[in-house]
Amino acid sequence: MKNEAVNAKDPISLIHIVLAGGATPSTQTTPSAFAMPEFGWRLSDKEVADVLSFIRGSWGNHAAAVSHDEIGRVRKALATNRKFRFA
Repeated sequence: MKNEAVNAKDPISLIHIVLAGGATPSTQTTPSAFAMPEFGWRLSDKEVADVLSFIRGSWGNHAAAVSHDEIGRVRKALATNRKFRFA
């Protein structure tokens, strides 16, 4: 099954996860929460765009590439604590 965040037309959710990290909630049936650390402090806009474009075009995924401009817009929104639309 293909991941919806990876294959979404708008990659904003995937960009947000890479820049700011994310975690799944623990539930009674799945008590172990899984988390991904944030990489926004470590990776440039181009590096994030390159990684996400590779993921979105590999392993049976056929989503469009991600531009470094898209990464920059999300990074700026996170830095200014603005809300933005998720896909």
